[in-house]
Amino acid sequence: MIDRGTYSCFEHRELWTLFNYWHAKRDGRALPSRQDIDPVDLGPILSGIWLCDYEAEHDTIRYRLAGEAVSIATGISTVRGKLLSDLVRPEEFARVNALMLRVLTEPAIFHTDGFVYRSVGRYTRAERLALPLSSDGETADGMVGVTVIYDGPNAVDKNPSEQVRSTFLPIPE
Repeated sequence: MIDRGTYSCFEHRELWTLFNYWHAKRDGRALPSRQDIDPVDLGPILSGIWLCDYEAEHDTIRYRLAGEAVSIATGISTVRGKLLSDLVRPEEFARVNALMLRVLTEPAIFHTDGFVYRSVGRYTRAERLALPLSSDGETADGMVGVTVIYDGPNAVDKNPSEQVRSTFLPIPE
């Protein structure tokens, strides 16, 4: 049983849907593998789903799948196949890459809320969740995530004053 209080920062049901799916796919292992994640199972939230693999050669992640909500939020029509360094502004890359790699190196769960795509020059208010994946069940080498774009007049702002809230959370036992 998961202590939902630890993850009470998750506001949108889509984050809970992915989190519960990911947790079930662990099946007694520390982490599920990418092969355990079937996008068909995530149909209702598929537009916000993204999958990444770690690329040691570049010491960053490469997007293998990115739903329509991710393309809308980033303003990039084809996110699939791109390295993180292809997507974020050069002056933001080191900071954002360190955050994403921390999901893999700890491993940890990463939650963000606010204008989460500032690093690509977009000011779309969204909530995001990144969960580590592992080929061997122990060492993280990829991640699955979901992005939920907020609706309404506060979704886009040219000069937002709100800061992005980023939280690293433990992986449940």
